This record gives sequence, C-alpha cells and structure tokens, in this order.
Amino acid sequence: MERTASCGCGDLRIAVNGDPQDCWVCHCDYCQRATGSIGQLAAVYREEDVLSVEGDASSYSDFPKYPGAEKYF
Repeated sequence: MERTASCGCGDLRIAVNGDPQDCWVCHCDYCQRATGSIGQLAAVYREEDVLSVEGDASSYSDFPKYPGAEKYF
C-alpha cells in the first residue's frame, strides 16, 4: 500500500510503500513544544520503502536534555 504525507503548508511531501517498521508516540516537553499539542506521533519506514520526497526538510538537534535527539521539519 502506498501512503503519502505532507507538512501543514504542503511544501514537503513524502511517499512510502508498505507498512511502517515502527510507530511511536512521545510526550516529552520538546515534542509538545514542536507540535503545540500533548505529544507527537511518528511512523518509521525503511529507507528502501521511501518512493519519493518533494521539497526541503530541515533538522534541529540542540536538545540539552536529550543528547543525540534530532527532529526533522
């Protein structure tokens, strides 16, 4: 099954094939701030399941309480 996701403004889109390898929800204060909600949901796919990426993503990794953590926007 092919799935497509996009950011809120539609400038970044990704298409994947198949089922996610993992799914998780995080309620840490950084995820709450990033989403403006009670947490964040993620579906993790293998790189070979990514069919296309349109647009430019950016990342942020300055999380003093969570060294090594990286968020993509």
